[in-house]
Amino acid sequence: MVWRFRDYMSRSGRNPIGDWYKGLSPQAKADFDRLLQILERTREWREPAFKRLQGKKYRGLGELRWLTERVQYRVIGCNGPGRGEYTLLIGCTHKSQVYNPPNALDTAAQRMKSLQSGEGSTCEHKS
Repeated sequence: MVWRFRDYMSRSGRNPIGDWYKGLSPQAKADFDRLLQILERTREWREPAFKRLQGKKYRGLGELRWLTERVQYRVIGCNGPGRGEYTLLIGCTHKSQVYNPPNALDTAAQRMKSLQSGEGSTCEHKS
């Protein structure tokens, strides 16, 4: 199985993952791209590269995880919309159990609901 990665698109057509990715350092981009290359050919994702989020509020969400230049990066996402697809919902950093931006998990949960209701959409992820 080969996974395909998709970016969340807002109703207005904005791609918040694309915007976030553009702001990463060259090394963080390279490390993220490498993580996606590994995961796309990995049948069952596991820690440390991937972790399912806990709690009823965040059911269905998981985080892709990597470390670059002593910064812990996270991309929160969910399965779908199609089989073998994983949608990237929001990018953030993580330090001492605190996400930056602080509302990253809630934003991801809202975006996942938006996809499920048909309000949001996705596009192919481009590195």
